[in-house]
Amino acid sequence: MESTLEVLLGLYREERDQGRQSEDQRAGLTNLVLIISGALFAFVANLKFQLAAALPAMFIVIIGLYGCFGSLKLYERFQLHQERASAIRRRIDALVPDATVEQLRRDAAAKHRGEYGFLYKIHLNWVWIALNLLIALSGLVVLYIVFLQNHP
Repeated sequence: MESTLEVLLGLYREERDQGRQSEDQRAGLTNLVLIISGALFAFVANLKFQLAAALPAMFIVIIGLYGCFGSLKLYERFQLHQERASAIRRRIDALVPDATVEQLRRDAAAKHRGEYGFLYKIHLNWVWIALNLLIALSGLVVLYIVFLQNHP
């Protein structure tokens, strides 16, 4: 029969793997949004911003917003797995106090925060969200140009 520590370590690994999978899915989703929106931007440019370019421009907005909401949802899933892993890690720390797992993590975080002060404060999820929002905003700008150029 497995010891409590072995069970906890297995659960910890599983939660970390699930969190990593959420981050990988978010990267994949954003890559897909970039590829599709890039193709649509090229299509709009090929149409020379004629009225026919309005539909692809609207789709750019939609795909950018979809990427934004998808990123938010995948970040929520990542946070769920992080929280579970943290709870398991605290339990491991209580079972094996000589390992001082939590203290080691706090020390490493403090050192990292000191070295990367400004960047440390920027949450990575906001970088992903900003990229997708920028795509949606660019689609709105293209849509505006299309209507402006084709308005009598």
